[in-house]
Amino acid sequence: MRPGAPLGAVVDAAEAAIREWDELLGERIPIMLHLSDRRWRDAFRSPRRVQ
Repeated sequence: MRPGAPLGAVVDAAEAAIREWDELLGERIPIMLHLSDRRWRDAFRSPRRVQ
């Protein structure tokens, strides 16, 4: 997915892929999905741009 994609769409796509994987394997495998954004990098940037 591209940056800024709706969270619901990302989770739906992941769940669909996991269901397909489970069907392929014939059993359910525990999977953890970790979603994060890149806003943590903003703490290292200056709020003022160089002019």
